[in-house]
Amino acid sequence: LALFYTATFLLAGASGEDGKIVNGTTAGPGEFPFVVSLRRAKSGRHSCGATLLNPYWVLTAAHCVRGSSPEQLDLQYGSQMLARNSSQVARVAAIFVHPGYEPEDKYVNDIALLQLAQSVALSKFVQPVRLPEPRQVTPGNASAVLAGWGLNATGGVVQQHLQKVKLQVFSDAECSERHQTHLHDSQICAGLPEGGKGQCSGDSGGPLLLIGSDTQVGIVS
Repeated sequence: LALFYTATFLLAGASGEDGKIVNGTTAGPGEFPFVVSLRRAKSGRHSCGATLLNPYWVLTAAHCVRGSSPEQLDLQYGSQMLARNSSQVARVAAIFVHPGYEPEDKYVNDIALLQLAQSVALSKFVQPVRLPEPRQVTPGNASAVLAGWGLNATGGVVQQHLQKVKLQVFSDAECSERHQTHLHDSQICAGLPEGGKGQCSGDSGGPLLLIGSDTQVGIVS
């Protein structure tokens, strides 16, 4: 199946938990230093992916945080391995959900910003993600990669080491045909023609990145 992603360039120009990498591979050392784990603060349990925009701000999916208060969430950063007792954890000070978020309309504008209580120190393993130019169009057939800690199969378990999977961006026309529904202009669609690889529970909120530039063009919705 193809997957829906909310295009992040609309958020950049404007200013549920669960989802997995299926049939992916382990991320290499230092790869994706901007990917962070959104967790339940009380238990330290991974719930969604997210990306670091700068030392104070994080980007994720609205459905990952809707209904939660800032004190119920925190983020583990700077490591590809999930660890409930990690020392690299940032508290959330405020949550900003896209005002146009509508879960009953194909999860349009499934975007949220998290403001951190304190800045995180940048390093080789902690870097901000690159965003596209405002209104940049991602062409169909572009090669992309998805990174996350989600389940490795339906009914599977959260992966402890960050996973990645290569996908193909589908044109709006092809995506609409595959899903028999109209795609919003603010959404893009990615997957593989043969299926069998993609996101699952726990990957929501994580990034869809263009291969070759590591530019984030989508959020797993």
